[in-house]
Amino acid sequence: MSESGRPVTPEVRCAQLNAWIVRRLKAFLWNQWRLPRTKVRKLKQLGIGHKDAMIMGNTRKKPWRISRTPTLNFALPLSLFVQKKGLLLLG
Repeated sequence: MSESGRPVTPEVRCAQLNAWIVRRLKAFLWNQWRLPRTKVRKLKQLGIGHKDAMIMGNTRKKPWRISRTPTLNFALPLSLFVQKKGLLLLG
């Protein structure tokens, strides 16, 4: 059941679960990069500009919240996890 009380189709449920898994992987990677200088360096390697990398790398927000930011979504797109890391999506 969804929040509105309607039943959720399996396709929608799989899409929601896929989105959650990818977000969790982004949060895990962010947590692995521990130090701010490591975060800045990795973001620059992934194509983020210096200013944006400095802002993101030095933020105090927790990994789960950071995993939804546009900057991290650009640096770590879904295709990175599917093609390069071998993630198999549901559905």
